Amino acid sequence: PRCTSSWRFQALDSDQKNAIRLLKAKRVVGDSFIVAQSWPSGNDVPAVPSVPEEGGGPYVDKSGIKRLPSHFVKMSSDDKGRRAAWEDMVGEKVGKSKGKCVELLASN
Repeated sequence: PRCTSSWRFQALDSDQKNAIRLLKAKRVVGDSFIVAQSWPSGNDVPAVPSVPEEGGGPYVDKSGIKRLPSHFVKMSSDDKGRRAAWEDMVGEKVGKSKGKCVELLASN
């Protein structure tokens, strides 16, 4: 059995409120926050967490799973010709939030 873990740390600024909440960052000192990611040594290394933009958008959580908040899901491109956010995620492993996604898709 593997008993050692590999770790990765990422610092966040206190003004990145969405990132702190979504990535479950912990306060270290004053206004400094840290996102800690670990995995058993010898296993595949998960994707590096990405800092979501303020206001939302796709991001990678600290488990290495790409996520898209459900309120960003649209069936097709918008009237300005921009692709729907989920189109860039086709073929990738993403988080499980089927209920919200199905509700949004059915309401369009």
